[in-house]
Amino acid sequence: MLKRMEEKGWITRERSRIDERVVNVSVTEAGKALYAESECIPAELMERIGFNEPEYQLLLSQLHTLLQHLSSVSSED
Repeated sequence: MLKRMEEKGWITRERSRIDERVVNVSVTEAGKALYAESECIPAELMERIGFNEPEYQLLLSQLHTLLQHLSSVSSED
């Protein structure tokens, strides 16, 4: 995935001079612009499926609760 992102100009990768096993990844200006463009996606998605803000917040809360329950169940094994 990083290779594709780099090919599109969204990130740069550079090996550390101190430890060549370490790769430093930086977001380019094009990557930052893409992030800015995508910020509206969650709100637009909610609007398209007919959710209002309270419904969205309720769903988000329920999902967090579900993840907490799943996490506690998997940690008991």
